Amino acid sequence: MSGANGLLAAFLGDQYTTEDGAIVTTRSGERIRVDRARTVESMYNAYYWCINVGGLSGIATTSLELHVGFWAAFLLPLCALSISAAVLVLGRNRLTRTAVHPSALPDALRAMWLAIRGGFSLDDARPSHQALKHRRQVPWTDVFVDELQRALAACRILFAAWPVLWLCRGQINNNLVAQAAQMQTSGVPNDMMYNANPIIIIIFMPLVDRFLFPWLRRSGFTLSPVTRLVWGFGLEALAMAMAAIV
Repeated sequence: MSGANGLLAAFLGDQYTTEDGAIVTTRSGERIRVDRARTVESMYNAYYWCINVGGLSGIATTSLELHVGFWAAFLLPLCALSISAAVLVLGRNRLTRTAVHPSALPDALRAMWLAIRGGFSLDDARPSHQALKHRRQVPWTDVFVDELQRALAACRILFAAWPVLWLCRGQINNNLVAQAAQMQTSGVPNDMMYNANPIIIIIFMPLVDRFLFPWLRRSGFTLSPVTRLVWGFGLEALAMAMAAIV
């Protein structure tokens, strides 16, 4: 599962090959200009929505574990994964397979090392600076350094909040489930508690993608990846606080 989660997202991005700004004709005959960034954003929103639809299998596995046994609860996800793997294998000739590129990690580590030696500034790792000050040629470009800066900026947010986030998020799988077992459930298994998360996402994700994001763009708000991370963490923190207080 960990391998699938890590690889499928990148594989999905490889399937969209239309260039930014290309003119395409819709099914209604309308000719439109492609905005690749927004199209890819919608693709990944749909992908995340589908993941949470699959997450509702917890409802079925909980009932199977209660009424049949653990073997049936584990058999269901095994069948789902087997079907998914079969679809990929049988449809491999219709899928886009890009050439494998060398890992950017060695260059990223070397650029960060040069930045540390230069006073913790990635500008010192730029090819022009290295050539002028050290008469050294480096295998990356200014664009690579810009992307590395954005990645590190996002990581500062993630590393600061991630441990606390997962400590609190883990409560839905243990403490809240145990608490539900002490309450009147009217026949609903207490293990059903953690399915509230995918249900909420399934309801609100289409509304956010189709209405909220377009309205924010029309209103002049910039929705950069870091901005979405900050708002996402903030809303999740409010939800956790509400669960703790109520």
